Amino acid sequence: MRKPGGNGGLVAAFIAKLNDCEAEANEDRTWLDFAIKCGYINAEAGLELYARTQPSFIWFGKHD
Repeated sequence: MRKPGGNGGLVAAFIAKLNDCEAEANEDRTWLDFAIKCGYINAEAGLELYARTQPSFIWFGKHD
């Protein structure tokens, strides 16, 4: 039998997964910065790739 309001674990797992995704995107952006600064890719290509790493779940953030 399920506890009332027992989906708190699902919410916590979902938020944890979003945090993992954000951390991965931040790592990608760090490597893109490195690649641009070292001349492995040009700034235009880097900015295009950088835009793709922006989280699509940004609207889940706090709303004041």
